This record gives sequence, structure tokens and C-alpha cells, in this order.
Amino acid sequence: MDRLKEGREVEYGYLGIQPANLTTEEILRGLHGTRVHRVVAGTPADRFGLKSGDLITKVNEVPIYDATDWFWRLGSCQSNRSCGWR
Repeated sequence: MDRLKEGREVEYGYLGIQPANLTTEEILRGLHGTRVHRVVAGTPADRFGLKSGDLITKVNEVPIYDATDWFWRLGSCQSNRSCGWR
């Protein structure tokens, strides 16, 4: 908000994946997070080694439960260095 009030451009977190929600079966088995559906070449996700099919369960040690939750958490990161994912 401070950046907007000062008329400065807002920076958004960007990882470079297309996420997918877990299936009902996966959720019933107790899994949570978002599945990596696709990784965009040359992005932070690609350089970090994320692959299609990987499961992201936390952002900055905070559990995530679906793709919307992941977008929200990633968008609140100020840089790739301040945003850890697992």
C-alpha cells in the first residue's frame, strides 16, 4: 500500500508455474498444497528445478491448501529471496 500511495510501481511475486488443484482423492488421503502443472522455461521455478507434477505445500513456512492460496501467498512475497517454497 505504501508503494501505491507514493505513486511507485508495485512488484509482484512471480515463480513461473501453472498450478493445479489437487484431486479429491489426494485431499482425502491427507495431501494439501498445489500441484505444478507446467513450468515456464527460464523462470525462477525452472532455475530452481521445479518440475511438472511437483507438489508445493508451503510458502514461507505457511501451509497452502490450493492454487488460490498459493497465488495469494506468492503475491505477497517481495522478492524471490524473501519467498521460500517447499
